[in-house]
Amino acid sequence: MELLKKLALTALIILFLISIMKDLTEGVVFTDNQATVADQIEEKKQEESPSKKEKANPQKLKAVERKVEPGDTVLSIVEEINQLNEGISIQKIQDDFKILNPGSDPNNIQVDTSYLFPIYDQE
Repeated sequence: MELLKKLALTALIILFLISIMKDLTEGVVFTDNQATVADQIEEKKQEESPSKKEKANPQKLKAVERKVEPGDTVLSIVEEINQLNEGISIQKIQDDFKILNPGSDPNNIQVDTSYLFPIYDQE
């Protein structure tokens, strides 16, 4: 009986290792009518992005290009460029940054990379 348990456990381990090896070498093959979750998310973003841009930016945004230095954040750079004390919400600054820099995350800007930052008219 002990030998049978060892053989069954060995067979299960071998099958498990074979399935891992097959998954790593071949992966999953999708047919034309199947899409990955990432593809579906990307399509949804592309469908929504034009309307969001039109709503968020009815007029053209003014912008200045600036290289990010260590310790800079989108908020600190926008405040420095515009000499802002108060009045513009952080969410608006982030939304305008996303419009000016499609595909960039305002919470994860890279040092030594140039981005466009919004310029707001002083009122």
